[in-house]
Amino acid sequence: MKSQTRHEQLIAAGWIYDADSDRYRAPGSATDGTATLFNLRAAWDAYLASIVDSANQPIVPPKTQVAPDPRKQEPQ
Repeated sequence: MKSQTRHEQLIAAGWIYDADSDRYRAPGSATDGTATLFNLRAAWDAYLASIVDSANQPIVPPKTQVAPDPRKQEPQ
């Protein structure tokens, strides 16, 4: 199996490459021209940081809506 280049991995991860400026935009970044553009090295570093950050997020189960137990209410 051929390993992918950093450029190919960034594209596969959703990064947008602009050949005119030789820069990358992060996935989900603004499309109105205000997005931060990264060179290959900076884009790769940001990509790796996002992977590490998402891997370190605790898994929190969703809260369930449970009706309060009327036996545990204070008397009125």
